[in-house]
Amino acid sequence: MGLFIFRRGKLHEDFAKTPRSVEKPPRDDSSYDFLSVKESILSNSRTTLCQHCSVLQLRDVKIVQEDTSRGRKPPELKADVPGFEADLVYHRRDVVPHLPLMANSADSGCGFCVLLRNAMIQHFRQYPLGCLPDDVIEIVRIRHYWNSGLSAFTVHSPAFVRPGHRFGYLTFRVSVNPTDPCASMFDIGSERVPESVISPAGIFTMKQWVFGKGEEKAALQTFYRPTRLICVESRKASGLIRLVESGDGDKDEKPQPYLALSYCWGRKAPSLVTTKSNYAHLKCSIPINSLPKLYRDAVRLAQVLGVKYIWIDALCIIQDDLDDWERESQMMADIFRNSLVTVIPLRAASTDEGFLERSPNIQVLYHSDEWNVSGSFFVRHMPFSYENAESAIRNGPSFSDRPVSLELQNSVWQTRGWTFQENMFSIRKLYFGELMMYWDSLRPVDIMRTEDTIIDDKLDRIDTAELSLIHSSGPWRGDYDYDGWYYPILQYSKKKLTYETDRLPAVSSYAKLIASKSGDTYLAGLWKNNLHRGLLWKLQRRDRGTFDKLIQRLASPSKYIAPSWSWASRRGALDLDNSDEMKLECGILEAKTKAHGGDAYGRVRGGHLLVRGRVRSVPGGRLQKLPLGTPYMDMQCEWLALEDEQYVAQCALDWRLTADRGKQLSEASGRFIEAIVMLLVSSGHTTTPSVVSRNPQEWEDKDGVPSLEVMHGLLLYPTGKADGEYWRVGLFHSLADEQGGRDYFDRCDERTLRIV
Repeated sequence: MGLFIFRRGKLHEDFAKTPRSVEKPPRDDSSYDFLSVKESILSNSRTTLCQHCSVLQLRDVKIVQEDTSRGRKPPELKADVPGFEADLVYHRRDVVPHLPLMANSADSGCGFCVLLRNAMIQHFRQYPLGCLPDDVIEIVRIRHYWNSGLSAFTVHSPAFVRPGHRFGYLTFRVSVNPTDPCASMFDIGSERVPESVISPAGIFTMKQWVFGKGEEKAALQTFYRPTRLICVESRKASGLIRLVESGDGDKDEKPQPYLALSYCWGRKAPSLVTTKSNYAHLKCSIPINSLPKLYRDAVRLAQVLGVKYIWIDALCIIQDDLDDWERESQMMADIFRNSLVTVIPLRAASTDEGFLERSPNIQVLYHSDEWNVSGSFFVRHMPFSYENAESAIRNGPSFSDRPVSLELQNSVWQTRGWTFQENMFSIRKLYFGELMMYWDSLRPVDIMRTEDTIIDDKLDRIDTAELSLIHSSGPWRGDYDYDGWYYPILQYSKKKLTYETDRLPAVSSYAKLIASKSGDTYLAGLWKNNLHRGLLWKLQRRDRGTFDKLIQRLASPSKYIAPSWSWASRRGALDLDNSDEMKLECGILEAKTKAHGGDAYGRVRGGHLLVRGRVRSVPGGRLQKLPLGTPYMDMQCEWLALEDEQYVAQCALDWRLTADRGKQLSEASGRFIEAIVMLLVSSGHTTTPSVVSRNPQEWEDKDGVPSLEVMHGLLLYPTGKADGEYWRVGLFHSLADEQGGRDYFDRCDERTLRIV
């Protein structure tokens, strides 16, 4: 999801798009250079196996007859195995990084040596391998998993365990043609998926999904046309395509079906983007071979589906024109919501990578002399651990989103902030993963499908808060629909942006939609009529920096992002600390932000809240560490405010307090804590007081705990620039227990504060 602005050395940052890069473990001088190693080439999928790899033919597995139908059918041949896994003898040594012994075997025709050597090279490119004794890597065994959901071979070596990868093996999935004797004999439930997405079988599957039949055909009705599209009408591989603009007199001036591409740019800008200088030329023609690999594949996909147009951000937005960027950025919701299909190549981490060709299968031949039966199965490298994949891949229906969730968790696309809106707005999504294709459609039929045909489930998701906000026209439902903004934002906060200034623009189209439905005023990621809930965000502990860095960031940011009271002002994963039946306990006298440009929902250059409410300093000028040891540990704040050694509130600071060696301090005190004030913002009720109490276990042990009132507020620190002006630096929750709750704050003075 998102807008992308071309970045050159001469462009101001305002024109610079966030590159969606691949995060890799650090590489040091002592690691082997696998980047320069050439991978082996598989010349024929029906290959021979070398002496080492011939164990994959399972000749030593005993085959027996079993009566699985209680006499209704003839007995079936079945592998006689004692459990779900068995080790095969496979011991090899080779020299890194070039793996010459395996390379020679691969060149001699061993297909599995090709797959294994290439998998090892790819693995160590992603997870750098430090020095080994004599530069020798040792493979110790192959394990065969007899699992009808995910039959697989895993190849084991201690060297595969790397920082960021805890598994000491590489996984190779086993699949089969359903009618092959090996399918039932070895209980292989996975049907072979073609190597090419645009094979006849792949094209047939996609057309069934995209164009549907009956009620699904309603999706072909198109009522929207983006400002620009790429016309891909030429079916010749070397043919010309072109950029077309609405109002240019194109013969298809009426809205026509189009594909929208959601993808990652990578570490650099694509080799071709639209700029003011080449705009007129691209409207005449775009040679196919001038496009990066990802775009060529997207164009080819549109052509084989018979769809004439495709929307690609880098080509359909003028990348060095800020006015065009701001204008088009506000159209993201319409572009993705109205596309025939959003194409999502999960396999591609940059525009240099394609998605139409998958990693190859090899065919392993099997023959039993005893029973005179022959067959074969297919083996293919799977870039996921067996442990993670086994729960997601089945030979029968399970949770509908399990298979695609496995792919999403391991994709760069899922981690990038700019994909947030594209995913939210897309009604019909076609994912291209490492294993297969996935179809996710909300309308006209809510359904999920997988290319292996195992998942084909009609669902009922449209009534969830965020989906109903986007894809239905019902009346605004207050807090329920505000949750449709805030809870997706919690997921967005975990995503990565190269430029922090993109934090608000990357959600601007979604904000515009919420504003149109709620009638509320947007305030740099929050909503004016819901500030009593929206202000109560909390930065997760692992993403908090030091106090000095926090204050420096607030006082002198290199680039202004948002006011301190907005979640967008912090970089890191967030939680939202709300209770039930919340109401405002302070007066919001003013709530304003200043737009950076022409988009009221994009970047801001300032903002403030003028609040009148009950205020007091932190009691005693100190906070005491709260031991976190309950089921609610991740939800609790870690500091206690005490008065006369009695509980007043739980507090969360936006920074971490540690000693010189990084150990968490047991007490927070000193002039910084003494300067903090507590502002009461809202109140609510909770039936889980353990989360906000001093003694969580005591509340856990009580039966029938009633709903208790809890007060919520902000911790503020003076800016030093003007009297009564503060930054938000944390929050607190005060349960009606000991000294805490409403009575405590009723004794506090009212003040008017300006929060910036």
